[in-house]
Amino acid sequence: MLIKLIITYQTFFMKYGFLCFVVLFLASCQSGDQPKETEKNPLAVEYTEEMESDLSLCPNSIAAIFTQGDSSTIKTHSFELFTAHAIEKATFENGLKLELHQSGCKFLKQRYQFFLPTEIDESGADAAFWADIAAKQFEYLATFLPEFSTYQQIVLVGRDHLKLGEPIQITKDAAYQIEKFVQNGQTIVVVEMELA
Repeated sequence: MLIKLIITYQTFFMKYGFLCFVVLFLASCQSGDQPKETEKNPLAVEYTEEMESDLSLCPNSIAAIFTQGDSSTIKTHSFELFTAHAIEKATFENGLKLELHQSGCKFLKQRYQFFLPTEIDESGADAAFWADIAAKQFEYLATFLPEFSTYQQIVLVGRDHLKLGEPIQITKDAAYQIEKFVQNGQTIVVVEMELA
């Protein structure tokens, strides 16, 4: 009986000993100099409702994306900073007009309103068609501000699952929605981005 107990113990130790060692090793590695969840990071910003309504209190200030000197393709430019949002307007040499509304402190919210100088025939156009139109606008902007190629990619990633007027989450840090209006000889494509 004693021999049988020893063999059972050895079998148990051989099967599960390594697993126990790994669990104990990982537990000891994680208990090192890592901050406890109850400890606060002194560099972390605690966002408040007041910051969202008054951008002057926000540690990440909203600034103009474009300047008239960025490119010869920018014909006119303006930027206004209000208490809770900013509005930037630009007209480009190809006839595109852009109105950009920015807000948010913890999460940056951007509303791109692209005023295209033609009335696009929307018969039979689905949401993917409008995603392609929006992506083309970001592609154009990327010709003089390369960071817009990221926005183009964000739009294209979600194009096949997009429904007009409904937000689509691309990553945990990026979501967008697209709306469109065709009227009075022009097409307005609205892309709302929320970025963490």
